[in-house]
Amino acid sequence: MSMNFEDKFQNLYHETANLSNTSREYDSKISEFVSRYGNFKNEKKFKRLEKIINDDSDERAFLALCVLHTYLRRNKKYQEIKVLETKYEEKYSSNPAFQILHLRLEINIPSMSPEESLHYAENLSKKFEDNDGVTHDFCMLVANTYEQGTESIRKEIGHNYIGRAQEIIDKVAINKYPKFLWTRARIYSILSECELEEDKRKQYYEIALKSINEAWMLEKPGEQYNTRVMTYRNYELFIKNSHMLETTRRELNAVAQQQTETLQKIKEEYNSLKTENLEILGFFVAVISFTIGSLGITREGTFIENVCSIVVLMSALLVVYGGLGIVLHGREKAGRNVVIIILGILFIGVAIISEIWFTGRMAVK
Repeated sequence: MSMNFEDKFQNLYHETANLSNTSREYDSKISEFVSRYGNFKNEKKFKRLEKIINDDSDERAFLALCVLHTYLRRNKKYQEIKVLETKYEEKYSSNPAFQILHLRLEINIPSMSPEESLHYAENLSKKFEDNDGVTHDFCMLVANTYEQGTESIRKEIGHNYIGRAQEIIDKVAINKYPKFLWTRARIYSILSECELEEDKRKQYYEIALKSINEAWMLEKPGEQYNTRVMTYRNYELFIKNSHMLETTRRELNAVAQQQTETLQKIKEEYNSLKTENLEILGFFVAVISFTIGSLGITREGTFIENVCSIVVLMSALLVVYGGLGIVLHGREKAGRNVVIIILGILFIGVAIISEIWFTGRMAVK
């Protein structure tokens, strides 16, 4: 004689009676129950679990809530889950397992900001770190938020969450559970996108492809087999396309960077050549000015007077040349040009003092 649905639920209650409702074993028992009996024709039977939630003892009532919550989530009836949570939030909000249920709804229809959701999930993953289901849920939320998030959220995940998600998913994926492997593929695809070193980026990409292939190969036949395998295969294409697009983006950025550097180098060389040409022009102008100035010195003066005049002219040119250097080079060679100007001024001073001294001696004689 086959058991009715109520008897099957009663058996589940006995199987979970000695388990913590925050343990992985408790979650697994409920998942197995929903997978076995949660087809469409039993929907009304699952909905009748709400009577147990309202009328039965706390432990049995909470088990009924978990079963109904899982059934609705498996069938993507997220709005009904919101109504269910709102209805019993006051009664069970202090129960840590109720927070786990809410996290699983938060993954699918967020009610918080991305930052708040990530913080909430991370805290639960630390609080129940021995429950692979909860820690995996954190990794799922990280993947969902990254794939749907803005650039700033992606950077936040890359800096603060992806490292912990990698550590967790490597641990739980050892169980070879298809859904865990799918999430591992998603996490490693994100790692590949965030990694700057090309060898590591390729390594992460290969792990992502390997994980998604393992996921669909390990998926067991059942009502949702075709849907799940199609999801995995579609995500394999997504990983490949994302990797190709990221590779193209990096190559274009490298070309743009190279072009920018080349243009900057050409600009620097042009400016350097222009400065050198102006310096050469200034030098020849100084030579011509010195020559013309020297021709203006008359033969009527004494040798000392002529020498002093030439020194003054030469020193004045040094001052001008140093000033031109400051204009052309700015602070880059300011010390050298200031020294040239000071030397020019000193030479002028020496020449004038020498001229006055020799003129005074000649007057005395």
